[in-house]
Formats: sequence, structure tokens, C-alpha cells
Amino acid sequence: DLKLGTQIDLPEKELLSVLIYTKNNLCFFRLLKHHARNKPLYNIFQGMSIAVLGPTFQNLADNVNKNVSDIYYIFVGRSLGYLGGSVLGGVLFDCMNAHLLLALSMLATTIGLYGIPWCKKSLLLTVLMSVIGSSMGILDTGK
Repeated sequence: DLKLGTQIDLPEKELLSVLIYTKNNLCFFRLLKHHARNKPLYNIFQGMSIAVLGPTFQNLADNVNKNVSDIYYIFVGRSLGYLGGSVLGGVLFDCMNAHLLLALSMLATTIGLYGIPWCKKSLLLTVLMSVIGSSMGILDTGK
């Protein structure tokens, strides 16, 4: 007999939470499916890719021939990209294959992070950071 908030553990790959609401003798099931196996690894790598700006900030400023205080807007670009990517991801996950979208977002994040050291113009660096932010926003929407 299932009660409100009952947890059902499935073997290794999936964790299934079942919440049962009763109203007028009708039961409504809400299934939340989590892929718990790869989640810690994903969180570590995404945290590293977000935090990479801190230790490399002086080097990025040197690459674009600016002072550290003059390139603060790359944080704004990444945050606006993240916001836009979250909104875009919400729309795209309804229209296309979720696995394909997640793979493309991971590829965009990888290419963006790889291309950061070769940015010699501050505008190009800001655009690249915005692309990285938007792909991370899509990834967070879909995970």
C-alpha cells in the first residue's frame, strides 16, 4: 500500500519518486525520474568550467591588452548568456530530441572553453563567454 511521499528505489540506474495525491478517491501519480549515476561527475565538471574564470582572469586581461577592472563585462556576458540559454533550452527541449540538444550544448561548452585563450579582442571574448553561458543554461535546464 503506497502512502504520500513513498520512495521506491530501483536498481542502480534510476531513482523513482512517487508522490500520490488523493482527491475524491482518485489517485494522481507524479513520477520524477532522476539519473543519479552520472550526476556527481557532471556537477564537478560544470563547476570547474564555471570557476575557470577566477584563476585565469589576469591572463585573460593580458590576452586582450586590458586591465582586470576593464573586462568585468565578461561576467555580465556569461550571465546574460546563461539566462538566455535557460529560456531557449526550455523551448527547445519541447521541440527536439533532448539527448541531441544536451550533446550539442556540451560540444558548444567544450569548444568555447577551448577557444578562450585565443581571444585577443575583448568583444570576441565577451561573445564567447556569452555562448558558453547559454550552452550551460541549456545544460542546466535539461539535466
